[in-house]
Amino acid sequence: MKNLFFSAAFLSLLAPCPGKLVAYFPLNEGTPGEVAEVIDDLIDNPDHGVTDGTANNLSATWVDDPERGVVLDSPGNNRFLAGTQDIDLVKGFTWSLWVKVAVGETAPKVVIGTRNGSWHKITVSSGVDGVGFVDFVAGAYDLADGLWHHLALVGTDNGSGVSNDVRVSFYLDGVKLGEDTTAAALTYNGQMEIGGSTRFNEFANCRLDDVAIWDEALSEEVIIGLANGDPVIPGTGGGGGLEVTGFSYRAGSDSVTLTWRADDSMSYRVLASRDLSDWSSRIAQGLDTGVDENQGDEGLLTITIDLAEVGFPRVEKLFFRVEEE
Repeated sequence: MKNLFFSAAFLSLLAPCPGKLVAYFPLNEGTPGEVAEVIDDLIDNPDHGVTDGTANNLSATWVDDPERGVVLDSPGNNRFLAGTQDIDLVKGFTWSLWVKVAVGETAPKVVIGTRNGSWHKITVSSGVDGVGFVDFVAGAYDLADGLWHHLALVGTDNGSGVSNDVRVSFYLDGVKLGEDTTAAALTYNGQMEIGGSTRFNEFANCRLDDVAIWDEALSEEVIIGLANGDPVIPGTGGGGGLEVTGFSYRAGSDSVTLTWRADDSMSYRVLASRDLSDWSSRIAQGLDTGVDENQGDEGLLTITIDLAEVGFPRVEKLFFRVEEE
């Protein structure tokens, strides 16, 4: 079975990566050249404290990066406060993100972290307090080369069932550089800051993309996949899934219009979810190119669904999945 996925700022067509994804900042919602005042957490999980991020000043902008498309550009005097990380550390956690740090940046400038209160962070290079803590055992690294890199921090209690016995591994481009072996004395929850920290004005001059947080320690296999370009949510990036090419929703209306690439020989169904876990709501089925609302668009299928008629009137956020039947 193949899945078709699409994401948008208001209504989103998604499916979860392995693990419980509790926050996801695609960082592609702005128009190049515009100031980025807020960054959108697409998940908005009410059970966790991570939220949409707000800037401490208005210097960050949206840019069209030649390698990754629209991304967030933070010029070195800004960070976004995105609520608090408050996950169950017995279950573990994972941070994943893409970053391109300007040449010449040095530690202790922070890319991401809960630096205010917990010292938990990733800095632009190793050295003094290079990854999170003085005692973090990690190989030497330097992100300040003007290239895109994938970073991941994975925390687990190693099966002890004790929240203050967490061990944290640091991955750079899918390679594990080291593990924090002194985590028992540290607190991992705290204010989530993206792009820098206001604790000592440690702001990184960098571009950021695809920041994601799970309340589970993802496997090394999944981390390697993310570093090799697997999207946080299958189908929303360069790999997996078929392409959805159009989406529209009019404020004040209960109608949503979806367009996806379709085969004349196939039939499709549309599922909906409020929370990315329960996909039992089948809101349309038996769809083929014969019901296409734009018959002139060869190879595409467009349908409009009245959400009120299928049990979702006036929703604030809804997730969709389109499957081949």
